[in-house]
This record gives sequence, structure tokens and C-alpha cells, in this order.
Amino acid sequence: MAVRAIERTAVKDKSEEVEEFNIFVSGVGGQGALTASGIIARAAKMSGLKILAAETHGMAQRGGSVSVHLRIGSKVFAPLIPVGRAHVLFALEPSEALRYIEYVSSDGLVVVNTKEIVPPSVNMGDVVYPSIEKIGEVLKEFARKVILVNAHELAVKAGNPLTNNVVMLGVMARAIDLPFSNDILKESIKLTVPEKALEVNMKAFDLGYDYAEKYMREM
Repeated sequence: MAVRAIERTAVKDKSEEVEEFNIFVSGVGGQGALTASGIIARAAKMSGLKILAAETHGMAQRGGSVSVHLRIGSKVFAPLIPVGRAHVLFALEPSEALRYIEYVSSDGLVVVNTKEIVPPSVNMGDVVYPSIEKIGEVLKEFARKVILVNAHELAVKAGNPLTNNVVMLGVMARAIDLPFSNDILKESIKLTVPEKALEVNMKAFDLGYDYAEKYMREM
């Protein structure tokens, strides 16, 4: 994955403190999976962390599957996450969570946007799209913690449906201890999104964070 030149801030270098932290980002074209991955990568770099990444998005512009491996830490030497070693599966579409569920660790976190993007094969009657309830049940067989969130709904509430990926970043930031601070993650968002969209993206992050806070209290 080619990551743009990333700014570094005057923060403590954590490169030797974090040995390995893996985040697998998945979605379909147009959902902002690559942007979310870039924000995470920038936050890691800003924190002085080593990061390797690899992405697949062959038919992304036509709504095809998009996946990004993000590997952070001093003991990471290859860009692809081994099966069963992802600390986080960050899925912007429910069926994409199922597609890549084998990557998540049994004690890992799965964050899933419940807004469906139904593929043509379903519309043509060739296959049946599983219910969100069924998808949730399957995911919980693989991972210790699964958070289902209608990120699209919260993004609309924030003021722009295209911020669903930032809503998800907020959920993830609350649901698991990341190798960098939430302040650094927010700063990375500020450096990534256009200035005119900054306010709505910050609101989207906070809505996601608050959702996860409530979700975890009720678990």
C-alpha cells in the first residue's frame, strides 16, 4: 500500500513499546475503507510507530470488495496479517465482515456497520443475503467482542452519510485500546479530511465513540 507522506508530531516515540497490533479493514468501493485506513496509518506514524500495510481494491469503483491489512509495531516484518491474528476486524459492510472473519483473533474485536450494500447476485435471486442477526451470531463464534452499529444512520445524524467510516473509527477508538491515543487519531482525521468537512467528521467520530460507550455498558 502506498501511503502518502505523513506528518509527525512532537510525541513520545512508541516504536519499541508496541510489538504487534493488527487491524483488518474491509468494505466495498465508495464506503471510505481506504480513507479510514489512511487515517489509522497516519495516526500510527504520528505516534512514532512502525506500520506496514497492504490493500486490495481491484473493482472498488464498481462496488467491489476492498480490504486493507494494517500491521503496527516493532515486531512486524510483513504487510499481510496472518489468519487469526487481527486484533480488530473493521468492517464497513456486514457481508464483508463474514468474508474476512477468519483473520480476527478469538479475543479480538469486530466492529461492523450494519448498513447493507446488496450485491447484484442477491438482486438476481442467485443467493440470499443473510440477516444482520444471523451475521452477528456467526461473528460471535469467532471473536470475543462484536459491536454492530448502523454507521450510516449516525453519519446522517452527523450531517453527511459519507462519514460512516469516521463513525466506525469512533466506535473502534472506544471499544479497544489502540496503540496510539484518541487525540492523535482525531488529529489524523483533521489532517486527512478537507477543512470544509472537518466539523461534520469530528461530530461523526464523537457519535461513534458515544455509541460504543453505551453499547459496552449494556453488554
